[in-house]
Amino acid sequence: MRRHRFKHFLRERNEFSKDGAEDLLSVSEYYGVKPRSEAFETEEHESRAESLVGYRVVQRGDLVMNYMLAWKGAYGVSDHDGIVSPAYSVFEVDDRVVDQRFLHHKTRSQDMRAAFRARSKGIIESRLRLYPDNLLAMEVSLPDLPTQKRIAAFLDRETARIDALIEKKQRFLAMADERWRATLNHAVFPHSPDWSCLPDGWRKVQLKYLTDQRRPIMYGIVLPGPNV
Repeated sequence: MRRHRFKHFLRERNEFSKDGAEDLLSVSEYYGVKPRSEAFETEEHESRAESLVGYRVVQRGDLVMNYMLAWKGAYGVSDHDGIVSPAYSVFEVDDRVVDQRFLHHKTRSQDMRAAFRARSKGIIESRLRLYPDNLLAMEVSLPDLPTQKRIAAFLDRETARIDALIEKKQRFLAMADERWRATLNHAVFPHSPDWSCLPDGWRKVQLKYLTDQRRPIMYGIVLPGPNV
């Protein structure tokens, strides 16, 4: 295990888009770096900027960091080519010193996040900034390259397995919710799934006939009384 300064294997990439035609990438504390179209399921993935010309170019394997939110973990090694906001930092990784996937997992660890937070500058938490010079001056312990690759491969497999289990559970919950709704619908309307059709003996009544006319319905927030 040897200690290296980040400047020994990172070089800031100062390349900018000439036409803004590249895929726009998103950087998050939750998932690292991914295409913005995958990060947002709706049309929100479209940038609010009128033009993406001048956005920073990212190449697969680069470390991308939102230096304004590095203290929260908004960074990661990109698996995609694309562009990011010119306000972000992009670093080319020297894979002769550090495995790119290992660097991704290493920097997203709790210990590394705490170290980034400690080196960030700002008078209050929301103003903390980890500027490129501060990052490059930091040190990190690295095992030899073969060990890095083995660790990264293991973490990639385990992460993929956990993600698959989460997705499976989410599908199960969605199916359970759909089945519950179908069961409820059949119990209330056994002869028709159409909620406009009422079972025999049922009738529609306006809500005003079910309330005390002397106490009209009030809308707003109900605050608990002293005995609640």
